[in-house]
Amino acid sequence: LFHKVISISGCPWSAWGFSSPNQAEERAFGLGIALGIDTNDRTVLFNELAKRPADELIKAQQNLTQ
Repeated sequence: LFHKVISISGCPWSAWGFSSPNQAEERAFGLGIALGIDTNDRTVLFNELAKRPADELIKAQQNLTQ
């Protein structure tokens, strides 16, 4: 019935679902800082985050939210 789908779940009323663009950007730069990426440039941040393995991003994000 389904082919190449990703099953996800969540609540549309979750706090993360209501982040403003500014809040999301602040979190992204916070993640960058946690990973040792020292920049104020969105493009540089994106490129550096894209180079990191997923498990490293997940671990850093978990450390920020604990």
